[in-house]
Amino acid sequence: MITSHQNGGPGYVTEDPMGPVNGTEGPGSGAKLHQRERAVDCPPGDRVVRSVNSMVQGSRCSAQMERMQQYQEELRRKREEDTNKGKHEIDLNASLRLKKLAQNPAKTGIDNPTFEAPEAGKETKDGSPLPGGDTAAELEELLEALRRVQSCLVDSQSQADVALLLGLLRKEDFQSALAIHSAVAQQMQPRGSPPLPVTAQAQGLCLEVQYILQSSQHKEGIELSNLLTSPHLQALIQAHDRVAEQELEPEPEESVIQYMGETVKLVRLEKAGDMPLGATVRNEMDSVVVSRVVRGGTAERSGLLAEGDEILQINGVPVRGKNINEVHDLLTEMHGTLTFLLIPSSQNKTPHTERWW
Repeated sequence: MITSHQNGGPGYVTEDPMGPVNGTEGPGSGAKLHQRERAVDCPPGDRVVRSVNSMVQGSRCSAQMERMQQYQEELRRKREEDTNKGKHEIDLNASLRLKKLAQNPAKTGIDNPTFEAPEAGKETKDGSPLPGGDTAAELEELLEALRRVQSCLVDSQSQADVALLLGLLRKEDFQSALAIHSAVAQQMQPRGSPPLPVTAQAQGLCLEVQYILQSSQHKEGIELSNLLTSPHLQALIQAHDRVAEQELEPEPEESVIQYMGETVKLVRLEKAGDMPLGATVRNEMDSVVVSRVVRGGTAERSGLLAEGDEILQINGVPVRGKNINEVHDLLTEMHGTLTFLLIPSSQNKTPHTERWW
């Protein structure tokens, strides 16, 4: 039997194959036992445990760090692969769309002959063309529209009617008459309100520009500076500022004045061409009185003429004592702005003889 003792110092081992081992002579034994001792150098028990634990934990931490690094590296590679794949797909999709668009034929618009965009040169509400209209171009558009209509017709009689109309429009006499009518109608257009000035401080702006151009060496700058300092232009700018400071208002369409001791009304209406004013007159003794105002006419839209108003003058021409036929002929010869001097109606009277304006 072998027994080993460890106590932080040298130990001894006693071997006794026949009896107990205690390092001494056994009782009842007369022979001297053989003894063998061996030194064992070991650290204390708790220090051994801590050392072992620290070694195990260190190995575990190093293994975890290696796994984390591997995981991060895998994520980075995967992210790069996804980015490259997305770019490739975008480029591929773009190229596919471009190829598909290139294969599609270009779309052509459809000409709508009935559509006409609003522009200068078209007719106003009263039927007269606006200023700036190109009569020749409008006539050509009308001829083109008639030709389209003629090509769509299947009735021979309708085609003959359109051909007759085309022949009339192509005649030189008709085109000359149309040009004269357009020129006269443009001159008879009512004048609008006076234009508003952009600024009333043109002199101040000129002084600022002159100050900026003092250091300019360009040919255009020197020329502009000479123009702005010329006496004629400065006088023109000064007159412009004085006029712009005034508040100009359009002439009123209706005003009340005194005429031969009576309160009268001054009314202005616009007559375009041969368009009627939309009112009838009658004779009462030697007076000319408005008998009826037609709904939708110029007189009714303006609201300046009323039934029972007595007309004293038209554009300064007295009409009292004239019959309705003479008044009709007088109005037929007048165009543009018509100024009526009226006595406002006090009561409606039964008309005797009427004449349409």
